Order: sequence, then structure tokens, then C-alpha cells
Amino acid sequence: TEIVNPNPYIAPELTAIETSYVAQLMQDPGVQTALEAVPGMRSLHLHQLSAQDIKLGALSGQETAERMRAGNLTATEVVESAINRAKAGDHLATIDHALFDEARAKAAEMDRNRDFSAPFAGVPSMTKANVKVEGAPTSYGSRDVGTNTATANSPHVDALLALGFIPIAISKSSEFGFNG
Repeated sequence: TEIVNPNPYIAPELTAIETSYVAQLMQDPGVQTALEAVPGMRSLHLHQLSAQDIKLGALSGQETAERMRAGNLTATEVVESAINRAKAGDHLATIDHALFDEARAKAAEMDRNRDFSAPFAGVPSMTKANVKVEGAPTSYGSRDVGTNTATANSPHVDALLALGFIPIAISKSSEFGFNG
């Protein structure tokens, strides 16, 4: 007989400890609400995340920024949580280039200066591989272009940075951004 896993959040290949941890996470009503609000988070390896990582992943950018301005969250907490979610999705192969260290440094600087005046100050974000981020490789979603380290930001990235967003990674893109 085939054994059917009654909990869709627990992958069959997890160890007993990991399975127990995810089952425990699922007892938290805040985690359940977050996963219902953002169904895509279910595809992450939940056993790699804390309850806070999951709950923060369900907040909008505006809610996140408001909580940081109110002093209820730090940019460091928010960025680290976003990095944890990105790493828990490694199996999805969506990241072209990680900017984790740069994001951590920017978050720490924001926390030190307590400067959350920009509308989305401290909110983690990603850009696509066909947009230039200074100091990072721009692949344009193609393996054939080699490594093109951007010497300046695209105007799009400058606009995101001016709004206070902190890029944590560059996500993969269709080749040269073309539609299918």
C-alpha cells in the first residue's frame, strides 16, 4: 500500500527531526496564516526557516517598512530573514547572483544610523539578471555573455535604492529578458 503524507508542508525526504520541526512550526497560527497569504512560500524548505522567517515573508513591503520605522523590527532582522527564505529556496534555482553580504552591510548601516526616512527603507528586494547592479555580474539570463560586472546601476536600480530597498540577490531571467 502507498503511504500518503497527510501534511503537504512536510516533504517525504526529510529526516524525522526535520519533519518534527515542520510539524511544530505548523502549530503556530501565525505561520499557518502566513502560508495561506503567500502560497508560494510552501515550496520553500520550511525546515530551514524559523516561524519569524515565515511570518515576515507574508508582510507587504509597506508593512515591513512601517514596522521598522516604529522600531518593532530592525533592517538586519528583516534582511537576514529574507536571506534565509532565499536560501530555503535554493532547490528552485531562482538566484543568478547573491548579494547577501552587501545586503547585510547595508542593513547594519541603516540600523546604526536609524535612517528609515525613505518609503521602503530596509525592505529586501531582488532585481532581474538583465538589470545592472553596480559591482555585480549582469548575465542577461544567458550563459553566453560571460561575466559582465556592472560599473554602474541601471536607472531602475537607482530608483529602487532611492526608495530604500535593499537588494539581496539578482534573480534569474529569461535569456535577454525575452518573452516566450
